[in-house]
Amino acid sequence: MPETESRPHTEQMKSSKTDMCRFLIENLSSTKKSIPLATRIVASAQKGEQRCFGKDVLQLNEYFGTNVNVEGEENIPKTGGAVIVISHATPTTSFPGWGDKHANPFWWAAGLVTAINSRREKETNIRPIAHAPVGTKVDKLWRKVLDVYQGFPVNPLAPKEALRSLDQAAEAAKEGDLIIISPEGETHTQLTSAKRGVARLAKSERPFIPITFTEEQSEEGFSHHVLIGTPIEPPKEANSWSDLPSQKRKVLEQGFADLLMSSIAQLMPEDQRGKYK
Repeated sequence: MPETESRPHTEQMKSSKTDMCRFLIENLSSTKKSIPLATRIVASAQKGEQRCFGKDVLQLNEYFGTNVNVEGEENIPKTGGAVIVISHATPTTSFPGWGDKHANPFWWAAGLVTAINSRREKETNIRPIAHAPVGTKVDKLWRKVLDVYQGFPVNPLAPKEALRSLDQAAEAAKEGDLIIISPEGETHTQLTSAKRGVARLAKSERPFIPITFTEEQSEEGFSHHVLIGTPIEPPKEANSWSDLPSQKRKVLEQGFADLLMSSIAQLMPEDQRGKYK
């Protein structure tokens, strides 16, 4: 990969690692409890083993004891697959992105998994789609962690590979799995433009569930909220979009991606809605 392409990503990874290390040090009394779980996850990644995303997330939240308020559980389908579309907007872009530094950095996932488990009688495979470049040792380890949870890596510098991952995710949703994706692709302090690749998942013919995570601070401390919105059915003609002329296909895909982001925005505080106010 040319140096001009790799440098921004390398600098971003260095910053992310620094933020994470600082967080772990500053909150050692809490985070040291999660070290055994983190060690097991890395060991599974190195061995090529698979783990349950939901169980690990709930285990992590037990270590931190973070309370999460969940609203809208009834919008999660009791059976069948679905595509969960989430916002990546947080107060800051540093790790973990939240003001409450004593909370589980992945409290939002714990709240989401709790809601899913409350609605579904059988354990459902929860599989993330994640931004996953290649090149550095951190990249390689992250891809192995995604494999542990049967996730789908999306490399922005390899479009064909990214499309294959999205098609595989669509098929998994069609077969009954729950797929999690952020249409924005990266963390920001306000909502940014949806990437039209999320529309590729419409081929699953499964509902899209908009979900947001917000944190509020008062004199009593912080509170954490997961809000689950009304399901959005994909267009019935989505399966034929690939047969259309390129420009028309792009317009339809971007339109659906923006519809998803608008649905997410309606669940968020107005000052975080960005271009979707």
